Amino acid sequence: MPRNARPKPKLVREEVSVNHFGRLRVVCWMALSLATVPLTVKAETAKPPANIAYVDIDELLKDFGEYKQQNDGYKQFVLDRLKWRDQRVYLVEAEWKELDALQAKEKALDDKEKARLQELAGLSQTRDKELTDLRGIREPTPEQEKRRKDLAELLAGNRKKVEELSAQFDKEVREREQQLLGELKQKIDKAVAEVAAEKGFVLVLEKALLRYAVPALDITPAVLQRLNKPAAG
Repeated sequence: MPRNARPKPKLVREEVSVNHFGRLRVVCWMALSLATVPLTVKAETAKPPANIAYVDIDELLKDFGEYKQQNDGYKQFVLDRLKWRDQRVYLVEAEWKELDALQAKEKALDDKEKARLQELAGLSQTRDKELTDLRGIREPTPEQEKRRKDLAELLAGNRKKVEELSAQFDKEVREREQQLLGELKQKIDKAVAEVAAEKGFVLVLEKALLRYAVPALDITPAVLQRLNKPAAG
């Protein structure tokens, strides 16, 4: 290659890791010459290259309104599923089926059914505490020893069903997570691309990937403003 010739542009792929419910990966594809773009700016006084910028995703998500709403909803979904599973750990089969039936029509229950639902929902927690207390008795009576054995057998007998519930729960959580991450990723990518195009940047990196960069390269505020802008109409 002649000494003064410019190297041909190459396709660069940057993956941005974000602390979210899981791992949000924002992928930016940009064409530029690797030989002309320094990834580390060594001095405060260095002139920022006009074609490169960065975005601080962690900082961005702190004030991204939709992200906070989605994250709160996701966390509540996880807690609800965990609660639903844990309510069944110490139930006998008939109680398990009864709880399923009551919860399936929870919005249409009469007062008696609501009271029964509340009783069944708290039964596993009550029995778990009872078993813990019985195990702590150094010299149990025959009745206490029998009760301890019955509860331990009930817990062991439900283990497989609880594990199946956990597997089902994990699948639902992964599907919900992928859906939310996909939606957020598209919106963040779109906002970053729009701001970059308006300001003339050909490459936007995630701040976590850089050892150092001058603040003049930061487009996080502009991207955040774009994300929080009310939809037209």
